[in-house]
Amino acid sequence: MSSAVAANDYTSVRDPVSRRHLGLGDGGASVSVVPDTAVDVARLWPAPSLLPNYHGLFRARGHEVPKRAAVFHLNQWSRGRAEEIAASIARIADGIGCMPILLSIGLVHGDDTWVREVSAKLEVPHIAIDRPESLKDIAACLAHAVCYVGSSLHGFLTAFAYGNKGLIVRHPNVRKLDAVPMQLGLPDVACDSWADAEARLNAVLADPDRQWPAALNRAQVALDAHWTTIRKVLLAPLDEDSKARKTRFAQDLLAFNDENGGWIARLSGVLALEVNRHRPPVGGRLLDIDPLVVQGQPAHVSRNAVGLVLHPPSKGVTEVCFGRIPLSGGETIRGGVTVGHRQGHPVRFSLLLLDANGRTLAATEITAHPGKVLPWALAVPDAVAVPAHLFVSTRMDQPTDASHFAWATLIDPVVERLAIATRPAEPGL
Repeated sequence: MSSAVAANDYTSVRDPVSRRHLGLGDGGASVSVVPDTAVDVARLWPAPSLLPNYHGLFRARGHEVPKRAAVFHLNQWSRGRAEEIAASIARIADGIGCMPILLSIGLVHGDDTWVREVSAKLEVPHIAIDRPESLKDIAACLAHAVCYVGSSLHGFLTAFAYGNKGLIVRHPNVRKLDAVPMQLGLPDVACDSWADAEARLNAVLADPDRQWPAALNRAQVALDAHWTTIRKVLLAPLDEDSKARKTRFAQDLLAFNDENGGWIARLSGVLALEVNRHRPPVGGRLLDIDPLVVQGQPAHVSRNAVGLVLHPPSKGVTEVCFGRIPLSGGETIRGGVTVGHRQGHPVRFSLLLLDANGRTLAATEITAHPGKVLPWALAVPDAVAVPAHLFVSTRMDQPTDASHFAWATLIDPVVERLAIATRPAEPGL
């Protein structure tokens, strides 16, 4: 890391903790600390430009646009059971006179699953956005809601960028949820639980203190200087000192490669595999192509005689993606699932078919118990004629399951009525 930083003409991180994690000792003084650049989203997409997105999200779900709404974000770091969190959200929304927006910001931490589960328990009018269609839809919610409460750092930062207050429900092992707000000068926004957030939010919203707008102004001034520095570095001619530093880094990188069994070759192999993943499966059998591990460890995905085995940990998600499958309306993807677990615990499978823009074409969820094979099917909508991606996500049915991994097997997924041989190859493949 020290060699990489030395080769740079400018290095920045978003908080002092990140700088310490570089492990540079006294050499870390050359690394600048600047606010997370997500704070500039409000200057990229001003709030008025997002109103059509905001209004459309409510109307598409059969609701009139409320006078006031609040965004609530949920993921695997959300502390508590779905019914307890739903009850807290209902009380918070009632206390501040807002309609709740349950918002998924990213899939990597199971946001979508948590949104659906809490939505099913929430007994007040609300909208649930488990699969946002665009980044602008996410930004629109955070720009036009009156506040934010949740476990996403960038959800908090986006709301902050638009001048809205909020609270972060933190997990004790996720240090960035404390470090970044402190760097912004907002040290009192992290909560230990949803009950804590419920108890504190009214006071945060009612506080007339000017620290929030002052913090936003400081962040924008710092980011202006950050972008100016980057522009100067990119436009400056490469001097001899800079050339020498970059040459030393290249030499260090090659030495690291030799010491670590051909690391560069492995990286190149991953890139080549990614290209192969984008080729259509022969004869419609999805297991003829290698899936991309989206969540979890690559070591937690393997093959056996009947299918693809995913090992969801006791608390967490293992998810794979089969990429760029040519599909036409009326076709169906079918397969089966089975589970093994030492304590007999069930596993939940979420199967989603998404187009290239992330829109959900079809979805299903299955809770599989050990010893049984359950069939599943995803029907392709009639109007579809596009390459799509199949996401297969697995996790323990109960988040409290502990100590043992499961064997969750995806059995021979096949696209029915798919004539691959008659389709022209995609450009560039």
